[in-house]
Amino acid sequence: MGDVHQRKVATMVTTEEQPLIGTDGQIKLRKKTVVRKLYTWEEIPEWQKDNEHIHTGYVRETSSVMECIRSLFYLHNETVNIYSHLIPAIAFFSTIFFNKYVVPTYSTTTMIDYLIIDIFFLGAFSCLILSSTFHCLKSHSLRVAVFGNKLDYLGIVFLIVASMVSILYYGFHGNPWFFGIFSLITMTFGAACAVVSLKDTFRSREWRPYRAALFVIFGLSAVLPILAGLFKCLFNQIFNGRSQIESWEMDRLETLARMSKLLPILIENVWYIFPNLRNEHVESQAEALLNKKRLSLDELVNFPYDLGPVRNAIQLLGTPPLWLYPFSGPQDDGLHFQKNEESMIEDPNSLNDIILCLPWPPDSTKHLNSTSEHTSNVQIISEEGEQVIRIRTPDKKLSRSEWLNDWGESLEDFGVDVDIE
Repeated sequence: MGDVHQRKVATMVTTEEQPLIGTDGQIKLRKKTVVRKLYTWEEIPEWQKDNEHIHTGYVRETSSVMECIRSLFYLHNETVNIYSHLIPAIAFFSTIFFNKYVVPTYSTTTMIDYLIIDIFFLGAFSCLILSSTFHCLKSHSLRVAVFGNKLDYLGIVFLIVASMVSILYYGFHGNPWFFGIFSLITMTFGAACAVVSLKDTFRSREWRPYRAALFVIFGLSAVLPILAGLFKCLFNQIFNGRSQIESWEMDRLETLARMSKLLPILIENVWYIFPNLRNEHVESQAEALLNKKRLSLDELVNFPYDLGPVRNAIQLLGTPPLWLYPFSGPQDDGLHFQKNEESMIEDPNSLNDIILCLPWPPDSTKHLNSTSEHTSNVQIISEEGEQVIRIRTPDKKLSRSEWLNDWGESLEDFGVDVDIE
């Protein structure tokens, strides 16, 4: 038996002689061909020895693509590596064709939105399919294994670039400059890492630290857009006194101003909120402003809670000596906030001054004149100079499908599943 076992592990195809007793009583030897599929660490070529802790289950060098493909149908060392990448790859590839039916569509959804999602799925598919191909064909030969390893790294680069571009598109949806700059940085580092992965020169021992450093820098470059987003939010909060949501509100007002739709709304709100200040002199100023072609947003809109960088920082972070104290925080109650001087009317005969004193947001009452008989109970509550305007009967009950904002957008337009909520 020892000799037979030695023959079985010697080569992939072996021949065994089995004794048989013929009909004439003579002992004959029958030859039987035995094909082996798996080998031990000691039996594989030197170039296949990658992990000395794995002793068995190796597919020996085949020099045949078909033999590598056949290895998909029996268990060996690379089976888990192959299928853990191949099955998700098929799933991601299928999602490219079905995401239009799976991802909800809203009135603001464009084909570019789906294209960006497809870029991510395509990057994930490329990474997984290249990796599974490498693990399947690595037993072919040394040349194929080296090339497959390059493709494996290239797939990782594809996934990182596709993921970053997708995140940047949605993260900086309102900042195309940031999206363009950081996407260019990501693709530049991705191209450099792709070249380093494919060129044999950079695979040598002396270039290995530089290759590793480049991949580390590529990974750390993802921190740049995060820092930019944090800086943008802090900049708005410290230098403009606005939270991110309020900065979006200011962007909306800026869009209205560019379309020459903001000023008429503001003037109508002045007449409604400050009717006692309306006179011929102020009305003549209104006509002059409406005929003026160019008006900056600063001339029309004042954010009343912008107190200046120092006071904004104190209001946000508390007193400076406590900024580094982890348990400190703002001293305000979160319900009442200081206002700047521009929010107080100094000259009741100056329309510009009155417009800058409108409650925030200054165009929030633009539908007051169109209230119906069901919403005619209009109340104006004033407290410490702040006007709260109620334009709907308090006890009026609305279904979720009837919840609309001033722009006619429903909850579904903001991604809310009304049926579930």
